[in-house]
Formats: sequence, structure tokens, C-alpha cells
Amino acid sequence: MPLRWPASARRWRLRRCPPPVPPRAIAGQAIITPRATATGRLPLSAEHAGDTFGLTLLGTPDPDQVLIGAPAAAPRDGGRGAVIVWNRHHPSQLLTEHSLGLAPRTATDGFGSTLWLSTDAANASGAHPYLFVGAPGYPVRGTNSAGAAVQVGYQRAGSPARVLPASAKVWTQARAGVGGQAGPGHRFGSSFQSLTITAGKPSYLVGTPGGDSSPGYAGQVLELGTGRVYDLPGSDSVPGTVEFGASLGSSS
Repeated sequence: MPLRWPASARRWRLRRCPPPVPPRAIAGQAIITPRATATGRLPLSAEHAGDTFGLTLLGTPDPDQVLIGAPAAAPRDGGRGAVIVWNRHHPSQLLTEHSLGLAPRTATDGFGSTLWLSTDAANASGAHPYLFVGAPGYPVRGTNSAGAAVQVGYQRAGSPARVLPASAKVWTQARAGVGGQAGPGHRFGSSFQSLTITAGKPSYLVGTPGGDSSPGYAGQVLELGTGRVYDLPGSDSVPGTVEFGASLGSSS
């Protein structure tokens, strides 16, 4: 017998669908209201096939907000990739490499390929949780796809909750406090998670599935700020591509 959705469920979905709203820019800043349609197009002045709008999605503590990644988009500020903090009842926020302090490099930077929001009550400064945005295709010191990650404050208080671009911090394997060395195909920033070793002080982990101190792609997980490196014991003897750290999850 074929599975059928109750008619009441269909009516609920139709009522919840917001009406289309045209794009809007305010005072020359990248603050927009995207069209709430199912076309999959990026709500910027120039929309192109292959923008990959919606490739990544992330819910937030605000029930009327969602983060949408478009890692192949070309925003008006010249960056590569974008993240839209979409708000149902308020103008949305556009995050680009430029707005978060990451200098655009190539069309394959992949900014917005991965999104992760910390669940901590507060970050290390006691202010706000953090949003992490990955750019695993980002070149570092001429090394292709070495990868980068942006850590930026997320303010939950107020309506709507919003990202704080002025607090952004860029991480790569060329930065002090990050283990290993930037290398081709490392794809640092492919995944994110937190690990609490000391009560009240979370450590943030970044997946680097192409990283290794020896030939091959065994993969590593790097702890930001401490230089600690976690890898898979004996992975060098495993044939093929292991890509340890390609995804990270939480047991809690």
C-alpha cells in the first residue's frame, strides 16, 4: 500500500511557506532579504548557475533563522563563496570572505562549504558562542587546497540573533597554535566540533582529512590554539585514502 501524507500535513506546509521577498541592500552594506522560494538561487545582484546556494544548511537557536552556504558564489565584494544568515522576519545578513577578514584567493576557496555553531553557553571571552565557517579549498602560501577556517562570534541575545563580523578570527595551518604544516590537499576546515577537557573551557577541533606528516591522505584532527594533533593510529599502513577527520560528531 503506497504511503500517503495526511491532507492536514500538506496544508500545514503551505501555511508555513513565507511569501517571496525581493533582494535588498541597505546603505551599501551586504544586508539582504533573500527570496524565500525553492529555486535554489543566490539572492545577490548577480545570480549564476553553479552558485551552489543551499549546499550547506545550519539551524540556530533562533527558530526563525537558518544559515545557508553558497561556497561557489561570487559576491559583489569580489570574494569567493558566501554564507547567508537568513531571518524570517528581519533583513538577513550576508557573510563573505571579505566581511570576515579572509583574503579571497581562487574560485575554489569553498568559503561556506562547512558550517558549525558551538553549543557553549559562552566563548572563552565570556561573550557569545562561535560560528565556524570552513573554506577547505583555500590556498595557503601558494599551496592549493590547504584550507582555512573562520571563527566568529554569534550573538544570541536580541531579535534577531546575529553574527558579529568584527570578532572574526582566521585559522590556517600557517598560524601559531595550529598543528602540522599547510600542505596541498589538506582541506583544513572540512569539519568542526568541540571537546571539553577542562570544565567550562571547550577546545575547538578542525577536521583536516588530507593532512598527514607522511605521504598519503590518512587525515588529522587539529585542536585550535594548542597545536595538538589527533590522528588514526596505524593509518599509515592502511591502503588507500583514509581521510580521517572528514566529518566530526558529538556523543552528547
